[in-house]
Amino acid sequence: MLRKIFVLSALVALTDFPENHVGKTVFVTGTKGQDSNSLASKKAFSLLKAELELQGLSLSQSSKKADFIAYFGYAIDNGELITTEYSIPTYGVTGYSGARTYGTVYGNSYSSNTTLTPTYGITGSTSGSSTSKVFTRSARLYVFDRRKKKLVFESTASSTGSCHSFIPVAPYIIRSMLADFPQGKVGNVQLPLEKGFDC
Repeated sequence: MLRKIFVLSALVALTDFPENHVGKTVFVTGTKGQDSNSLASKKAFSLLKAELELQGLSLSQSSKKADFIAYFGYAIDNGELITTEYSIPTYGVTGYSGARTYGTVYGNSYSSNTTLTPTYGITGSTSGSSTSKVFTRSARLYVFDRRKKKLVFESTASSTGSCHSFIPVAPYIIRSMLADFPQGKVGNVQLPLEKGFDC
């Protein structure tokens, strides 16, 4: 099976985020029930923090001193078997476009040979099917203005594919969540796979 060369994420990002956010501080923590102690979670949170810094925010070690508090959570399902039906055309002779006959006379007898010119095209098809397991990977990000006590940014991104782990696709989903930040965006975000991607 050919591997897709991009990760496509469906994104819903709503915003009331201030435009003059550069240099403001943000404290990143997990959503309720999100495991933040596993190595996988630490990797995902590290990727998010790095992306927030690229967006102009500074990381804070204290939720009580930060300008914003970001709650992050992610998940991956158990996968779904998808069966794809396909049809493969078969090619062969579909007819003849002409003929040439050559003959030879031997006394009272005659011998001939006819050469036909065939035409080629689709003569039919064979059908088949393939089954693969597709996983849905999703992530959510909520950013609160600590001083104003209100939600200023909410982003949800989901992606489907054969990768059964969130971490290999985490960089793409996280970047998708912050596409056009701090403006909001609703739609699809397509990011090419980087060299060395393995899942």
